[in-house]
Amino acid sequence: MVKIKKLILILMVVVLIVLMCHNIFPNWFLEVIRLLKEPATFISFLTTTLGITGAYLVANYQVSKSLKYANPQYLQNFNTAQVPIRYFIEIAKKISNVISTEERVEARYKIYWSDFKEMEENLFCAIQIMNPEISDELVRKDLPSALSKKMNTHRLIIINP
Repeated sequence: MVKIKKLILILMVVVLIVLMCHNIFPNWFLEVIRLLKEPATFISFLTTTLGITGAYLVANYQVSKSLKYANPQYLQNFNTAQVPIRYFIEIAKKISNVISTEERVEARYKIYWSDFKEMEENLFCAIQIMNPEISDELVRKDLPSALSKKMNTHRLIIINP
């Protein structure tokens, strides 16, 4: 419906311009009409007009698509969530390095409960940033059911580091 209105508006503007040219510059307008009666000139005019119109429509379609998919709030949340995700990865690598090497016998002295709590906090923080509509209490109480509830109602934003 909106495209039809735009098309009608464009046609009315073109008709208005033609009528103005006919009234203001009658000799020039008659010369243009005489030239447009020649097949080569008419075909050139027609292809140029269609080319410009097609280029405009394609560009307009691409811009509308890119604006539709470029959600600035999502991108800002995604960039903000990268900080706790990086901290989570750093702590996970630290724990992994202790567990997967010969130092695992001393793991209880190198890995603290606070490391796991910090990982948990970073995970919850990233989830809250990306999905603000999930309440913090619900995420802390039962993360799997909160995620499944989110997946059933909306799309869940999953971040792969």
